[in-house]
This record gives sequence, C-alpha cells and structure tokens, in this order.
Amino acid sequence: MMEQSSSIFVEAPLVDDFDEIKGLQYWVNSNNNDRSSSKGIIELRKYQLKLGYDTVPNFLKIYSSALPSKLNASGTHLGTELVTILISDTGSLNKVLEVWKHDSETAMEQSRQASRSAKEWRSGIAQIAELAQTFDTSIINPTEFSPLR
Repeated sequence: MMEQSSSIFVEAPLVDDFDEIKGLQYWVNSNNNDRSSSKGIIELRKYQLKLGYDTVPNFLKIYSSALPSKLNASGTHLGTELVTILISDTGSLNKVLEVWKHDSETAMEQSRQASRSAKEWRSGIAQIAELAQTFDTSIINPTEFSPLR
C-alpha cells in the first residue's frame, strides 16, 4: 500500500431546512415498505471546493437558494429524490457530497434535463463553479442490504 486516507462527512445543516430532503436517518431507520420497491441507482456528486474558511458556508448558501428551483423543475421524474448533502468534517476538507436516489438511469436523465431549465438552479451552479476546484459524479448500484435500496 502506498497511500491511505480517511474522511468523515456530516450532514449539512440545510438538510433540515427542506422537507424534500429526508436525510440519512430516514433511510437508515425506515423499513422497506416505506421505500420504492425498485432497486434504482444512487448518484454521488462530489465537489472539491477551494481552500478557505468561508468556502463551504458560501457553497451551502448558494446551493440552498438555488435548490428549490431544481427540486420543483417541470419534468423532474417522480422517482428522483435528493437523499442528503454531506460536508467533510475530518480528513480532506472543503468537500461536499450530494447523494441522489433515482428509480432508473432514465429517471436520472429526465431529472437532469428538467433541472437544466430551472433558471435559479443554473444561476446557482454558475456561482458554485467559481468555488469549485473539481466536480465528479459516480453512479452506484446499491447492495441488497443497503438502506438506500
């Protein structure tokens, strides 16, 4: 092994500000009857932000302002749900993770297209892009025992 690193992420305070974001506790504590019967996919969107004490708070402020337009964009697939927003607490700092659950890749693409028509979201992402060093998206298939299934 040449290198190893660890990070700890916590839910961003904005999770409590939106009824549409259930947060990780919901997914861990709810039973399978409360969730979709389809396996679906998880989309993990990772932002590495610039260094600075105010970078993450600025990101969260911009994100919070723009998010309603994305969540309510016309054409968003009903099988798309924002699970949580996480921010790094220990380890590599100034990282933000968005965790989305989609019923299918088709649902994900439909929701992405819909969000592109949301004016406030587009404006917010333009501002966030100025704070970001890198952005990466991963698609994850939940395991049989995953609470995000």
